[in-house]
Amino acid sequence: MSLNILHSLRRVGQAADIAFEREASKAGITARQAVVINHIRDNPGDTQHSLTTATSIDRSTLSDIVRRLETNGITKRVKDKSDSRKWQVSLTAKGAKLADSIDQIAASVTKEVLATAKSLGVTVKAGA
Repeated sequence: MSLNILHSLRRVGQAADIAFEREASKAGITARQAVVINHIRDNPGDTQHSLTTATSIDRSTLSDIVRRLETNGITKRVKDKSDSRKWQVSLTAKGAKLADSIDQIAASVTKEVLATAKSLGVTVKAGA
């Protein structure tokens, strides 16, 4: 693989990060919050520890994100019935609606990123 291809892939990745952060901010969230919301939607009742592992966000940052999302009425936390040291996290109705918006944002950003990739000569096949 040539360095030119690696550089193009890096630029596509940067374009994806910038576009997603821009669009997520319009919804009033950060890209990291979007990742957490999406995971919670797909894994309701998951513990904060599991969220840390699944999202690769460090424990203290994730704790702040979940607390902020809870303050904004997007998530709710309840003590795990089998282990009171653990918190289970799920989305509120507001959070579920926001998760649907995140899906729309991701679809829009995907189109934008694919156009960027094409302009750089990077071909992406469907399902790849």
